[in-house]
Amino acid sequence: MEAQDTEELARFRQRWKEELKHTKEKHIETIKPSDVPKDQQSSSSAEVRDAVVQPVPVQRHTPLEQYTLAVQYEQQGLLDEALTLYRQSFRRDPNVDKAYHREEQKKAIAAHTFVQPKHPPAESSSSRPALIQTDAHILDLKHLTITDDTRRPLHAVLANFPHDLVFLPEDDNKYSPFRLLPEEIVIHILIELARINDTTTIERFASVSRKGRMLSLDGAIWRDLARRIYIPPQIPESLTVDDLVSAYKEDYRRIYIEQPRLRLDGVYIAVCHYVRNGLSENHWVSVTHLVTYHRYLRFLPTGEVLSLLANEDANPQHIIPLLKPELRMKGFMIGRWCLDGTTVYITELLDPGSQPAKYSFQMTLNLKSRPLGRWNKLDLAAYDSVDVATGEASAFTLKHERPYWFSKVRSYRW
Repeated sequence: MEAQDTEELARFRQRWKEELKHTKEKHIETIKPSDVPKDQQSSSSAEVRDAVVQPVPVQRHTPLEQYTLAVQYEQQGLLDEALTLYRQSFRRDPNVDKAYHREEQKKAIAAHTFVQPKHPPAESSSSRPALIQTDAHILDLKHLTITDDTRRPLHAVLANFPHDLVFLPEDDNKYSPFRLLPEEIVIHILIELARINDTTTIERFASVSRKGRMLSLDGAIWRDLARRIYIPPQIPESLTVDDLVSAYKEDYRRIYIEQPRLRLDGVYIAVCHYVRNGLSENHWVSVTHLVTYHRYLRFLPTGEVLSLLANEDANPQHIIPLLKPELRMKGFMIGRWCLDGTTVYITELLDPGSQPAKYSFQMTLNLKSRPLGRWNKLDLAAYDSVDVATGEASAFTLKHERPYWFSKVRSYRW
């Protein structure tokens, strides 16, 4: 009985193998190798191997890159792909369109940055309009005429501004009441900011929109400011502000930015260090002390300068409010200052609380600007003691001295 079962099982296995072999041969005949070119067979096999070995890389884009790609697809007429990318980018960043427009504006400004040619062609006065018509006011652009002497990247950008300049809200779904404000009122507000020397707010307003930039260039805003600042001792006695106006082609904003001036709305501070050897009971131990001290310079519009040398025990936060002509403390002196180009001369530095002194002090500093228009750095070039009786000057070594950096103080008004 067992032998019969074994024979039936063997016959069943044999029939199953034959049916499986017949089915496999029939499937191979449906796709013959002769029907496919050899090069296609090799490429297909290579693709299959690559697909098996190397996974398909997943490209990850930022919302801005997706939005940029969607714009390109839309321009090419691939609307379905563009719509899909638009949805994905807005889903990840609701303000991606604003970021895209900001990037486009940066590219446009960089593309229009002027490069001075070797032989620039003569530009006629009719190449650009002298007036720009806005909502309710005509802006006079005569002071922005682009010439070979006053050509700047800003002027090149302004030349490409559209004529219909308006204030647009950041959110398109909201209305901007600022748009209804007459331009004369806006300019008057900017003039009032200039009277309190708040030029930072003026420039921040100018960065809001193109129209804000155009209004911030009005000559009335910068005229009073320049004429109030550039008087002796900010300029030599032999020079007048009218000479500067002529040199800068009546561009008062350029005068304020490029003409050297000492900042009167704060204090210049130098943080200095030196190492002093200490004492130790053990000969094999060397003790050193790092000593920090501060130098302060506050320039007053009257031509006086306040100088203070204070050690690290005097915190600058406590010293700055006290830095006035009425101050009486060790290291405090009052002198006179004048500015000639970028060179600052400080003379007659004396202690106001002492008896007639035998010696006075004088400084020579170089005024620098980092970045342009700040005029926020003073390098000490010379420091002398002067014999009051003979006028003989003796120079100090400047081994530990460091540059002065400007710090604005809100309570300082002039």
